[in-house]
Amino acid sequence: TGTTSAAAAAAAAATMSSPPMTRRMPETTTATPSATLAATATAGAYGSSSSSSSSSGGASTVSYVRTLSVRHIRLELLSTWGDSEYIGLGGVDVLNVHGQALRLTKAMLRCASCLDLGGGGGGGTAERSDLNNLLGTGHDTANTHAMWLVPMDHDRKRVVLDIDLPGTHEITGVRLWNYNGTTMDEILRGCRLVTLSFDQGRVTLPPLLLRPAPMCDGVRFAQAITFDRWVAAMAMQQQQQQQQQQQQQQ
Repeated sequence: TGTTSAAAAAAAAATMSSPPMTRRMPETTTATPSATLAATATAGAYGSSSSSSSSSGGASTVSYVRTLSVRHIRLELLSTWGDSEYIGLGGVDVLNVHGQALRLTKAMLRCASCLDLGGGGGGGTAERSDLNNLLGTGHDTANTHAMWLVPMDHDRKRVVLDIDLPGTHEITGVRLWNYNGTTMDEILRGCRLVTLSFDQGRVTLPPLLLRPAPMCDGVRFAQAITFDRWVAAMAMQQQQQQQQQQQQQQ
């Protein structure tokens, strides 16, 4: 009947207009998701999921993933907050299914494009470029000698950091500390844009914007980047695009 059809149409419109996830996006994730993430999410590369959002016109389903089974993680540090010669981080965690940090060792980390500082520029020594500085705890500090700093690779226009886990692990994301210090010159060496990829590009996140460190001690400033938040944002973006296309067709 006409009444039943109207009710069904109203229900469908309400479904389309409602957001796929009610939780607010965290302030730590400020970049816009890209089609790369959508393609890998629909290919079934992720682990467990809580729900899905289907698009019209034969498009694939995007799942709200929570975990990803990986063995290799690549961080590509693309730019700094202003320094043209050096780039650094304060720490890196890989998060398990409980949101806790996996135990990493220096042997799991590689930076083929990195050069030691030696006794030269950057106001530091070779220990500043020691990958051990990215591991463990105590990253909420402004002590630059406890952080990781390397020269920018101007040929590749990025610094690549690889993490090889001992076997496949279910992870929910990563946690990063930016390069901190007590002067503005030190803060400008922090990473501004970073790209994360997993298992030789099987899954790739879009460039992520890392906020500058607080330029002081005693502040918890790590940024957690988790998969469920990014795929939820992608689903919302796709839904908005579908609504705009429908409005243009009407």
